Amino acid sequence: MIKLVRYLSYILLFFVVVFATLPKTNIYYFAQQKLYNKYKIKFISKDIKQNITKLSLEENKIIFDGIKVANIDNILIKTYIAYNQIIFYNIKLDSIINKFAPSYIGFVSLKYSLIDPTKIKIELKTKTSKANGYFDIIKNKLQLTLTISQQDKNRYYQIVSKLQKTKQKGIYKYEYIFK
Repeated sequence: MIKLVRYLSYILLFFVVVFATLPKTNIYYFAQQKLYNKYKIKFISKDIKQNITKLSLEENKIIFDGIKVANIDNILIKTYIAYNQIIFYNIKLDSIINKFAPSYIGFVSLKYSLIDPTKIKIELKTKTSKANGYFDIIKNKLQLTLTISQQDKNRYYQIVSKLQKTKQKGIYKYEYIFK
């Protein structure tokens, strides 16, 4: 029994050391290259800071197919053994997108956990509205529950009218299956 505990301890220690010493900036550059090659999305970060469990990207610009789409003040990537999380803080969308979505999003959180390995949990908040949901990795399905303020309902009426209403006032559902 003691040998089994010692053996498991060594395995856990090995994973902790490997995980802590992973070059997170190299993973970021690899993901950046993949996004550009596959979707023509370019991420430009002014400052990159790394420690054992976090990678922080400051003053980010997102460019899609040569058009600036958004500025993001901070992107925080947290990597732990049991779960990983990416948080986008202070997203300012370009005026082109302002007609379809709020120009400011306070934060977006994407969390992947080994407890539920088939789903990525999503949470976002704007000044007046919020959304919670998940992306099912197996089914390629996005499902969101949106709490939309009256102000946003009036401003983005065309998009809100395409969402599925629930019995609760101001709460809508959105589902999309990626192919």
